[in-house]
Amino acid sequence: MGHPGTLPVLNSKVIEFAVKLGLALNCRLSMTSKFDRKQYFYPDLPKGYQISQFDIPIAIKGFIDLDLPVEFGGGHRRFGITRVHMEEDAGKLIHSETGSYSQVDLNRAGVPLLEIVSEPDMRSGLEAAEYAAEIQRLVRYLGISNGNMQEGSLRCDVNISVRPVGQSKFGTKLAANWIMGDIAAFLKNERLSINEIKLTPVELSELIASIKNGTISGKIGKEVRV
Repeated sequence: MGHPGTLPVLNSKVIEFAVKLGLALNCRLSMTSKFDRKQYFYPDLPKGYQISQFDIPIAIKGFIDLDLPVEFGGGHRRFGITRVHMEEDAGKLIHSETGSYSQVDLNRAGVPLLEIVSEPDMRSGLEAAEYAAEIQRLVRYLGISNGNMQEGSLRCDVNISVRPVGQSKFGTKLAANWIMGDIAAFLKNERLSINEIKLTPVELSELIASIKNGTISGKIGKEVRV
């Protein structure tokens, strides 16, 4: 874990899994790789930094091909993979229903994990759901993970670039969970529309602030149904 006064020991199994995953995602493997310390102060990582990879990840520039279901429009899609890198996991914050306190579960802190960073190629929540489901099938087939989202074995962070219909240039990226419902629901064989998204108070405030400061237009804001 790299605590002061100790040296971190690399788990050889995570390297094997990283290489297998990189090859399965058609990535180019790095013959030389290294680890970096990402400094941040947050309760889920008490030592104040995370051992991760920044400028020389284990695998880069890959892709994954998918055939979308006919009921969702069908067609072939290719999603680019920016990188696959190794890092240590952080703890888990458990917040009370009242929001008056939080508890920290550090059971998984320091455990190695693999992170996949994808290119901004997905155009809907359904495409993101298909991508997540394919990654789940892939890691299970390779024996890298059981891929159970409810256990935290597979997690997804979503960044959304907001732009008007018909505009090709990417807009402002908002780090929100607006389409996570689509992803989770698809994996449970439910059917939701990307237009039926729900915003938390924090996400709604983020959207309003972005409209007020001009980073995204009010027209886009009106198209979001709360």
